[in-house]
Amino acid sequence: MECERLDSLDGWVAVRPNAFEEPEKYKLGFIVAWNQVESMFAVTCHNRTLQRQKRREGEAGEQSSWAGLYSVQDLDSIHRQLSSVCSSLEPCFPHLPAPSPAGSLWALLFPGAPCWECGPEELDAVCRGLERYFGAAIEQCGRKIVLDVLFPEDEDDTEQYFENLHEFHKKSLEEQVTRAKEELRRKSLELDDLGPKRIEALQKEVDKWDARAEEAVCSIQNITVSYFKETSKALAAMQKQMEQDGMRFGHTTWASALPRLEKLKSMLAKETLQYMRSKELCLNQKRAEIKRNMESLSDTEGAMMRLDELELQYYETQLELYDVQCEILKYEEMLLIAELDTLRRQMKEKQEEVLYYDTCEDPQELQVYEESQTQCSVSMKLKKKAQQLETKRGNICARRALLRSKKDQCVETQELKLKQSEEMQKRLHQHHSVQMKRDKKREEEKKKKEWVGQERQKTLQRLKSFKHKSESQFVLKSSRTQSSISSLQHAKATQASKKTSGQDDVPVKIFLPNGGGPEPRSSSDGADRTGQHFLPPPTLPPPPPSLPLPTLLPTPPPPPPLPPPPPPPPAPPMAPPLPLAVQNLRHIEPQMLICDEVAQDITAITLKKSSNQYSGSMEEVLASLKRGENLLRKVEQPQPDVIDVRDTILSAIRQGVKLRKVHREANKKPENELERSIKAAMKRMKKVSADSEDEEKSEYISGEWDN
Repeated sequence: MECERLDSLDGWVAVRPNAFEEPEKYKLGFIVAWNQVESMFAVTCHNRTLQRQKRREGEAGEQSSWAGLYSVQDLDSIHRQLSSVCSSLEPCFPHLPAPSPAGSLWALLFPGAPCWECGPEELDAVCRGLERYFGAAIEQCGRKIVLDVLFPEDEDDTEQYFENLHEFHKKSLEEQVTRAKEELRRKSLELDDLGPKRIEALQKEVDKWDARAEEAVCSIQNITVSYFKETSKALAAMQKQMEQDGMRFGHTTWASALPRLEKLKSMLAKETLQYMRSKELCLNQKRAEIKRNMESLSDTEGAMMRLDELELQYYETQLELYDVQCEILKYEEMLLIAELDTLRRQMKEKQEEVLYYDTCEDPQELQVYEESQTQCSVSMKLKKKAQQLETKRGNICARRALLRSKKDQCVETQELKLKQSEEMQKRLHQHHSVQMKRDKKREEEKKKKEWVGQERQKTLQRLKSFKHKSESQFVLKSSRTQSSISSLQHAKATQASKKTSGQDDVPVKIFLPNGGGPEPRSSSDGADRTGQHFLPPPTLPPPPPSLPLPTLLPTPPPPPPLPPPPPPPPAPPMAPPLPLAVQNLRHIEPQMLICDEVAQDITAITLKKSSNQYSGSMEEVLASLKRGENLLRKVEQPQPDVIDVRDTILSAIRQGVKLRKVHREANKKPENELERSIKAAMKRMKKVSADSEDEEKSEYISGEWDN
C-alpha cells in the first residue's frame, strides 16, 4: 500500500478568521418549560432587539424567534459542545434528576413515559436553571455558536464558516503585496539619495501626520479642559453644600467634620488648578499658532492689515494668559492656606491636649523629660512646616505683582497699537476721500473733453457740408492784382538769396586737432567738398562775432618756426577723423571757430610749455639743482599689477600664521517692508511676553500640586 503523505492538504478546509464575529450585539431571551406530552424540555429563544426594531419600522427582516424540543441526553450533548468552547460553563449547567434504570417494569409498561420522576417544583427549578445556563452561554461563547448548536440549520449553511479558495488565494497574494510594499518603503527610507518625487510624497505624508498630531493635541487639550471644568464645578457644589450644613450644627459637633471640609477644599483647589493649567496650555498653543501665521505671511496686497490683526490677537491672547496665570497663583495660594489652616488646627489641638501624670512620679524628672520632649516634639515640626508655607505664600505674592506689572505693560502696548491702527484707518479714509475727489475730477475732465470733441466733430461736419455745397463757385482775379502778387514774390526771393550769400562769404578759420595749420574755408567750399568732418577742440574761447564784408582785413603771415624741442614721449595714436555727411554749413551743428591770430598765439603757448617741460640735458639739470631752481622728489617704486594670491598665502604660512576655517554666509536677500514689519512686531510681542516665559516656567510650574 502506498503511504499517504503527511503534509497533504486533502480533506482540509480553511476556516474564516472571523467566522463567529458578531457585528452587532443583540439581547436574547430564553424560555424553558417541560413538555408533558413529549416528555422533553421545550426551549424557545427570542431576539428582543430585533423584535423592537421590527415594531418600530414595521418591516419583516431576519428571523427573531427559535424553538426546539430536547431530551436530557440532548441537553447533555449540547452542554459538552459548549463547555468544549468555553470551559467556564462547566459549573453553570443545572443538575438534572437521575433517570430510572432502563430494565424496570415501568419502562417496559410505558416506553414513551419519562425515565425519571420528580415534582413540579423541581421541574420548574431545572427549567429556570437551564434559562440561566443558556444566558451565560450567550455571554461566554457568543450568540452565533449557541444558536447554531441549539437550532442547527441546513448543512449548506456551514459553508459560511469556510474560506472561498479563490478569495483565500487572493487574500494571500494581497498580503504578500502589502509586505513587499512595506519592505520597499523601509529600504527607500534607509537610502539617502531619494528622488524628487519620493521626497515630495514623503513630505506630503509628514505634513499630513503633523496636521493630524496637532488636531489630536488640540482635541486632547479641549477634553482635558472640559473634564477639569466639570470636576471643579462638582467639588465647588459639594463644598457649598457642606458649608450650608455646617450652619445647622453646633461648634463641637461640626469640629468632627472639619478634616473632611479641609480635604474637600484642597481637592477643589487642585482640580481648579489643573483646569487653569490646561487652559494655559491651550492659550500657549494659540499664541504659537499666531506666531506661525505671522511668519508665513506672503507679500500680498492685504498683508500689512493681516499683520496688524494678528498682532492685536496676540496681545489679547497674552492678556488672557496673564489672567489665567493670576488665577493659577490664586488657587496655589488657596492650597497653601488650606494646608496652613490644617497645621494651625493641629498645633492648637496639641496645645490644648491635657496630660495626666502619676502622683508618685518626681516633678524634677518630669520637668527634664518635658524639656527633652519639647525640643523634638511634633509641634516644632508643625511650626517649621508652617514657616515654609508662609515663605511660599510670599513668593506667590511677589510673582503676582510681577504678572500685574507685565500685564499693564501689555495693555499699554495694545492700546498704542490700537491707536496706531485707528490713525492708519483715518489716513486711509482721508486718502480714499481725496482719491475719490481726484477720480471724480478726472471723470468730469474726461466728460468735458468728450463734449469738446463731439462739438469739434460737429463743427467739422458742418464745414465739410458747407465746402461741398460751395465747390461750383470760383473767384475771378484781375491781371493787375496777379502782376503785383508775382512781383512781391520775386522781391522776397531775391532778398532772401542776398542775405544768405552775405552770411556765407565771411572767411573763417577752423582749428583742426590733428596738428594741421588753419585753412580758410568758405561756405561754397564747404558745400562742394564732402567726406571730411572737423571735431571742435574741447577748451577754446568762443568765436568772434561775424563782421561785415568790407571791414575784414587780410591775415598777417605766420611767425618763423622755433627750433625743434627734444622729442617728447610717444603719445597714444589719435582716432581718425570721422566722415562728414553731405550737408550745407547752415545745417551742420555749431562748431568752435577762431581767427588766424588767436590760433597762432595758442600754438606758440603750447610749444613754449612743451619746450620748458622737456628741454635741458643732465648737466643743465645738475646746474639748476645747485642754483636751487629745481628740487628732486622721491619717486615710489610702482607695485606690480598682478599679485599671486598663492605666493602671499604661502609666505604667511611660512611666517607662522595659522589658518582658520571661514564659513561663507549665504547671500541674504534684501528685506522688504513686510519682513521688517514682521520683525518689529515680533520684537514688540517678545518684549511683553518673552521675559515672563522662562521665569514663570522655572518658578510657578512645579509638581507639588499635580498629585
